[in-house]
Amino acid sequence: KYDGNADFEWINYKDENNYGGDDEPEDPETPVTPTAPAAPVVTAEAVSSSSIKLTWEAVDGATSYNVYSSGYNIATITETNYTVGYLSSNTEFCFSVSAVNELGESAQTEACATTQKAKPIAPEVTATPTGESTIELSWYDVNNATHYNVYKGEEFLARITEITYTVEGLEAETQYCFTVTAENEVGVSDKSEEKCATTEESIPDAPVVTATATS
Repeated sequence: KYDGNADFEWINYKDENNYGGDDEPEDPETPVTPTAPAAPVVTAEAVSSSSIKLTWEAVDGATSYNVYSSGYNIATITETNYTVGYLSSNTEFCFSVSAVNELGESAQTEACATTQKAKPIAPEVTATPTGESTIELSWYDVNNATHYNVYKGEEFLARITEITYTVEGLEAETQYCFTVTAENEVGVSDKSEEKCATTEESIPDAPVVTATATS
């Protein structure tokens, strides 16, 4: 018989699903499924007439990065920048970068840049005599050149845009040597290899003939 004086101990019971007692049920944590990394954000900058630097921020979860040119993997690195060299001047190039980890590879991100202009290379010159007082100089058009400078020995003769030049007022049967430089807004090339030619022989004047009667 309960007389109202006994002490009771209350026990909170929770079942295997963590339900019961005074506590609210806890939501089970959603497991995180590992995935391949996200694609990097890439920028490209020309740093010279023959090189372009690619840079990007580190991608969470990435262990390395692949660099591509025209679909070909040209580098696998762990750094977040890469410089591509041995490129043609004043030309646009595009490259792509992807992030990689043990679960796979991200999509590729493309970035493009145009290499800086370079001063032109020296032209290859041909010297051909065209008369007793003239020699014609000619050369192929040099990439990125806007003007050409013509020299006879150390004497400056002309600054032209054409790829031929006729030197006049020369002496017959005499050798002359010439060089040419190519020029643009960046600078002037080295002098070409010196080319020499000898003017043609002088054609003698026709003799003045007189006739004298002897009888």
